[in-house]
Order: sequence, then C-alpha cells, then structure tokens
Amino acid sequence: MKPLANARTKIGKSAAILSASYIVLMTLKLTIRLPLPSPVIALLALAGLVCAILALVRKDRGFWIWFALLQGLLVLTWVIAEFLFPH
Repeated sequence: MKPLANARTKIGKSAAILSASYIVLMTLKLTIRLPLPSPVIALLALAGLVCAILALVRKDRGFWIWFALLQGLLVLTWVIAEFLFPH
C-alpha cells in the first residue's frame, strides 16, 4: 500500500491546518514579535493533537496526520513541564 501524503477525512484536514497555523503563528511571534501569548498559540497545537488522534482512529494515516500528532505531543510535553516545574 502506498503511503498517503494528504489527509483523506475532514478531521484529518483540520489537524493538518491547525498544525500549520501553529507553525506559522509561532514563526511570526519569534520573528516580528506578534502580540499573542504562547499558551494561546499552543492551544492550536493541542487542538491539532485531538484532531490527529480522531483521524487516526478513523483510519486516516496521512503524513500530515502523523506530523500533527508529533507536534501536539511535543507541545503537550511542554505544557506538562510548565505545570510541573514553573519558572
């Protein structure tokens, strides 16, 4: 079976869009000082994580689904670390 690059389901496409919007907003925040708090932007990645998990349950195995899943897990790790070890 040939691996898919694009998402097939609507929820999978939502995961890819949320993941891409997280990357774009974080890049803008770091380059031109976008006045938006990082935790608000991180909510996009966490929503992408939820959508990616739902897409995987529905047998959508595209590359961007796995990318959104990995990105969401990294942000989730960051959020948990912030609560466990505040600075």
